[in-house]
Amino acid sequence: MSDAVYSWRSVRPEVSWRTVCLGLALVVLAPLAIYNIQGWFRLLVFPGEANFGEGVLVAEALRLARGESIYTDISKAPHWVATYPPLFQALIAPLAWTGLWWPRLLSLMATGVQLTVFIILLKRLTGSTLAGLVACALWINSPCANAWSAIGRTDTFGRMLMSVSVAYALLAQREQRALWGAVLFSTLAMLVKQNMIAGGIVACWVLFTRSRKAGMIFGVSWVGLTTLSYGLLELASGGRFSDHVFRYTSREVLPDHLRYWLTFFWDTHWPYLLAAPVGIAVATMRRETWWLLVAVAAGLPNAIMAGNPGADRNYFLDLLWGLCLVVPFGLTQISTLQPAVSWRRLGQAASLLIILSIGYSAYLGFTRFKMPYPSGRDRSQARQVTRNLEKMGGPVLSENIGNALLAGYEPDITPYIMKPLTEQQLWDPQPIIENIEAQEYKTILLTKLATHRYPEPVLQAVYENYDLAKVIPHNYLIEEWMDYYIFRPKARER
Repeated sequence: MSDAVYSWRSVRPEVSWRTVCLGLALVVLAPLAIYNIQGWFRLLVFPGEANFGEGVLVAEALRLARGESIYTDISKAPHWVATYPPLFQALIAPLAWTGLWWPRLLSLMATGVQLTVFIILLKRLTGSTLAGLVACALWINSPCANAWSAIGRTDTFGRMLMSVSVAYALLAQREQRALWGAVLFSTLAMLVKQNMIAGGIVACWVLFTRSRKAGMIFGVSWVGLTTLSYGLLELASGGRFSDHVFRYTSREVLPDHLRYWLTFFWDTHWPYLLAAPVGIAVATMRRETWWLLVAVAAGLPNAIMAGNPGADRNYFLDLLWGLCLVVPFGLTQISTLQPAVSWRRLGQAASLLIILSIGYSAYLGFTRFKMPYPSGRDRSQARQVTRNLEKMGGPVLSENIGNALLAGYEPDITPYIMKPLTEQQLWDPQPIIENIEAQEYKTILLTKLATHRYPEPVLQAVYENYDLAKVIPHNYLIEEWMDYYIFRPKARER
């Protein structure tokens, strides 16, 4: 294998103009970035569930901490579907008993690494640290990444592992280190979430351009180690890992859902998309920057998968990663055009248009798409939810798993996946219905989304056997504020 390593040196005849352009871009992006970073720390200490998936992962981590399998027979209690491989839950497990702050801190630390990778890669690409800072601000300000950078979900941590994989492939001086570092982190990403393929695709391309042999070894090793890891998990779970992670979570891509999320991404990121073609065009001119094109393309499969029911904006993080690289890369390159005065002026005009475009994205982020972060009132409201659940007692059937955990109860059902499983005849809700009819649950917490998460017979049993005891209005979630409805068993004649 060759020990050659990429070495990029940008031509800098107009360093001052380039610095002005990058500085202006950073200035227009910085206020929103600072607002979001402050919001991350408000999320970190928020004493409630900020996203419906946070509590699910902590509940699984608690089971791992006790040495229990999270991939069990869903026809028996607990009726639990673990939708992801176990690496992130295993990292949560040592401190899972402390609540939701630890997985959020893991996500924040992963975000820090991710932003560092942006700075390092763009420093090597352009010679400018400012370009990397612009990429960081674009990521921080994105409506797809702002709050998701700080909540306790798998996506940010997995995205960080993929970024490190690409960085190893690009920057390691020795080819062997580049190869095996990329294999390691690409495989770890697949152990966080089963669709974390974008980083491995980019790393494979980079290694293939360094050495065809290295690229082929990477591809075989990455697929082989991932398959081996999944095979061991399948054996350890008695053949249930694949059911949980693939069979129970597989859903068809629906055109209406895909249209909704693509429209959302266009509405929130059209300034990024309009600024990106310059960087894409420049990247095509040099073989050593073709990997930027691959990075953008590798984000498309998950963007398309946003059409499955239950998808969220996190499905666009891989595409966003590529855009956050090509936009500042294009800005630095177009601002240094110099063969002739006319071309130089064209480059300067294009630079200003890119700055205006990403500046308008910050304006949108402060107006139409501003991410609300929890206030003091929201924190008090979350504590009130916990106190009410503690007071009313358990067992608890809770639509929001995190709220039940914070009150000291471990729910025995994963609500958001059970309705589609019932519709696909992969799960029979009768055991839960019988528990409800027998009033086994001392407390039930529902939201307006209950009809999308629980099968109709389950909800019907709740309404027939439980009374609405309390409505706690306007509770914070990153998606929206939501009313919580707390039910208690109806009085029965003796």
